[in-house]
Amino acid sequence: MKTASPRPVPVPANIEVEARLAGPFTARQCAILAISAAFVLAEGEVLHTILGLSPVVVVGAVAPVVFAGCLLALVRPGGVPADRLLRGAIRYARTGRRRADVPEHLPLPAGIARLAPLYRRIAELDGTGVVELDGLEAAVVIEAQPRCLQLADADEARAALAAIGTVLSAHSGPFSISTLTERVSLDERAQVAAEVAEHLSTPQLADLARRQATYLRGLADGGDLWRRRHLITVREAGAGAAARAAHRARAAAQLFEACGIKAHVLDPAESTALLTVACAPERSAGPRRLAPPGRPITAGLEILEQE
Repeated sequence: MKTASPRPVPVPANIEVEARLAGPFTARQCAILAISAAFVLAEGEVLHTILGLSPVVVVGAVAPVVFAGCLLALVRPGGVPADRLLRGAIRYARTGRRRADVPEHLPLPAGIARLAPLYRRIAELDGTGVVELDGLEAAVVIEAQPRCLQLADADEARAALAAIGTVLSAHSGPFSISTLTERVSLDERAQVAAEVAEHLSTPQLADLARRQATYLRGLADGGDLWRRRHLITVREAGAGAAARAAHRARAAAQLFEACGIKAHVLDPAESTALLTVACAPERSAGPRRLAPPGRPITAGLEILEQE
């Protein structure tokens, strides 16, 4: 007996469909159309009754309002309602991007000040933090997480090591592998757990969150916590060194990912924080991100709201 082969069934990606209130219109569309209609009636009444304008002039005056209302209510560019895009554009225009102006004679952090004679600046190239050194040299740092091979069999371990060795030997320029040990603070994680516990409606989950916060604080009180960071620094020299170093680092990170090793190229803020931690080991806990010297502090803005 021949069985029929399964047929693929297309599933829509967006299954969050808004409820219809009146025919094909949702509550949001009905509200926009009602507000537009009320404004058009009020404007037409003022222009025709009070000012005594002709009907042709009144129609021409209210036509842009009708067009704008229909545009906001009915148009969905890219599947996003036009009114949501308008709100996001207004928020973006009204929010200042520059948060702080850096004075000219502001002292550098301790770690950066120690490295000041060694490099010129930390530049950004397509999201990659490029440390520009003296002598037309540039360096880019890759952070990789080690892969545990204890549970793998001998053949899998040899294949993984051979792949990693092939990636490293494929570099066309100098690179270095280093390990950085730094202190870790659990205060932020404990604070997040405590705040989540206050908003949980289930008593059991709230109790577990409080216990988690207490456990994290207990770990921090028991002594200094440390972690190791495995870093690969790619260097290039000469004209176009920054572009070549960034390209090599991104390619190496992708190859490490293919080998089962999580790796990412540090951006300017992560590179600045890394240099600060490396040159200031006496810090109680190292920062995750720092604005490079001479760059204004900016804040990201989510343009579209999630409804």
